[in-house]
Amino acid sequence: MKYKYWLNNIEGLGNVAKRKIIELFGSAEGFYNDFERRIEEIDFLNNIQLENIKSARMENLNEKYKVFAEFGEGMVTIEDEEYPRNLLNVYDCPYGLYFLGNLPGEYDDMVAMVGARTCSSYGKLMAEEIASELAANGFVVVSGMAKGIDSASHWGCLNSGGRTIAVLGCGVDICYPAVNRNLYRRIIDNGCVISEFHHGSQPLPCQFPSRNRIISGMSNQLVVVEARKKSGSLITADFALEQGKDIYAVSGRITDSMSEGCNRLIDQGANIILSPKEFVASLTEFDLSTFVREKKPDKLDENERLIYDFIDYYPTSLEQILSDSQQDFFCVLSIINSLVDKGLIEEVFKNQYTKIN
Repeated sequence: MKYKYWLNNIEGLGNVAKRKIIELFGSAEGFYNDFERRIEEIDFLNNIQLENIKSARMENLNEKYKVFAEFGEGMVTIEDEEYPRNLLNVYDCPYGLYFLGNLPGEYDDMVAMVGARTCSSYGKLMAEEIASELAANGFVVVSGMAKGIDSASHWGCLNSGGRTIAVLGCGVDICYPAVNRNLYRRIIDNGCVISEFHHGSQPLPCQFPSRNRIISGMSNQLVVVEARKKSGSLITADFALEQGKDIYAVSGRITDSMSEGCNRLIDQGANIILSPKEFVASLTEFDLSTFVREKKPDKLDENERLIYDFIDYYPTSLEQILSDSQQDFFCVLSIINSLVDKGLIEEVFKNQYTKIN
């Protein structure tokens, strides 16, 4: 883990670069040990980044990792099986995540819920009822632990005995906002708080949009409960749209500024939530967790299995498959056609594919 911690904290090295490093070297430890010998192969880094890596290798790694380990936080990276599976499909997903509590399991169904910090009593009630219904049906609620809708969503889930995840825009050792201290502790006991920002990182405004992409990225669906015309919740909706997630919104009165964002999302094609029970019923009707878990087909060659593993039970775009597999376009297209012919996947929309059970 110490090599992963080292790679995650190299200054000026973005998540995409770290992902390419793992693809090239196989692991953070391999990169640490073979960096100088294979430096000419690293053509995607600039001179400043290379110098930062050299400087980081000269520091006392054992001492730095010892200090981190004393904090008591957990850490998971894209190299680990415990890393949230959905998040791997996000182009710039964090290489490493810090957490307190218990990470979600591989097959947990997660639904993100976001909304206004200064919410109405109607919005708070809807957030609590939707989260409660989700929890009662085994879903994990993901939100950002902010005041208002986020907090109501976490509490609605917890009060129904469910598990919830709070994605923070600061280090996981910092409870922000401070008034949520009790909620913070309950979430750690019944889920986890998680962040890409290291221990002690303060909640800076510039870090919250980055946090939002994780909230949507970890989840299968996004629910916007209440939002103004311009709000952070709509930024999360934009991320969800880019990630190919289903977006749901709670409608409100057209004269209510707190509902303007939601009403506009519905006008633009978001799914409308008519009642918490109906919404959750629509998810459980096609809930993949109720299916028999995937048994990988035996008669696949190495290339077919590679592409097959990059396709999920929700629509995966051809562009995403190409990005994940790093294979030639025509080669991937040929393999996809072969998998379709074998009845293992299907094209549900133009260049969007899903597995078939």
